[in-house]
Amino acid sequence: MDAAYKEEVEEQKTRLIRAGGAQAKLSVEEQIVLTLIYRRQRVRFQILGLMFHVSESQANALFNYWQKFFRDLWPVGLNRLKLMGKTKRF
Repeated sequence: MDAAYKEEVEEQKTRLIRAGGAQAKLSVEEQIVLTLIYRRQRVRFQILGLMFHVSESQANALFNYWQKFFRDLWPVGLNRLKLMGKTKRF
């Protein structure tokens, strides 16, 4: 196959995750919604990335960032359950 044909085929491919380039910035509200969706649905970060047009690692980083702020607000059953003096993680 010649180079022109290969280039044309590559341009026509549909990519789920774009490689490189600047990532879309999310508003604070969108970042919080991403965090809440993960907490409620346990959606994979790859899927969250597709939903919010960010990379999988960016979705993970945003969740971990907001998790710090909400840690004390989640009901006990969502974070840890203390049984007989021991802490058990779910």
